[in-house]
Amino acid sequence: RVSAYSTRDTPAFWVKMPPEGEEAALDLLVELLTRPLLRPDHLESEKAVIRQERQRELSNPGLAASLLLEELLLRPDPVSRPPIGSEESVAALDCARLREPLARAYHRGALSVSAAGCLSADFEKKLAAALALFPAGPSRRKAVFRTAPAPSEPVVLLSSHHKTQVHLSAGWR
Repeated sequence: RVSAYSTRDTPAFWVKMPPEGEEAALDLLVELLTRPLLRPDHLESEKAVIRQERQRELSNPGLAASLLLEELLLRPDPVSRPPIGSEESVAALDCARLREPLARAYHRGALSVSAAGCLSADFEKKLAAALALFPAGPSRRKAVFRTAPAPSEPVVLLSSHHKTQVHLSAGWR
């Protein structure tokens, strides 16, 4: 199973698979993030989902007020923009516009990976091989309200225990 989500300043992608699917999952994430199809019909479908999520969030007065307050408190940082966007920003999305930031944003210098579950003994080796397929890039500047310095290399946290699934997540900062 593959899915994605985004927070105020972080897109993240995850794959849930049986233990023997580690390499396939890593290959899938590399392909998805370095060579996405970005087909117009898929984008229109995703825009409909975004609009539904926007409507759900904006129809909740408490959440709407919190988003507005965060926007006011975090200005002028770009992170101050609500993660649900505006109707104008959603309408303006097109495949070419989505391709523009890929190399600038999805590179080793800005990548964090976490994995948990029934990881194979050589998972770290498999992960290192997958990370090598991402383009090189500088460490991203952290927002001024964060205190931890940005690492110069990808951050990798591994945890292995006896579960039937493996959960692999990747996100950018």
